Amino acid sequence: MSERNIVIRSNEQVRKEIYKAVGEESGIDVHVHDGIVRLTGVVDTEESLDFIESTIRELPGVDDVENELTVKIVQ
Repeated sequence: MSERNIVIRSNEQVRKEIYKAVGEESGIDVHVHDGIVRLTGVVDTEESLDFIESTIRELPGVDDVENELTVKIVQ
């Protein structure tokens, strides 16, 4: 029987990893609760929005992403 290493990350640890991955000055707010990440704020492009979400989904401790980001409207 093999042993499995289980690592449980706190909400704060996950949040710090997210900001490390996408940058704290990214213009987004990150809320984490029990592995569910809620993103709010404004980004410059649709590509940025997609990149941020896909990057966060790959991080350890993230079970789901509720993406409420919006793309900045350029006039």
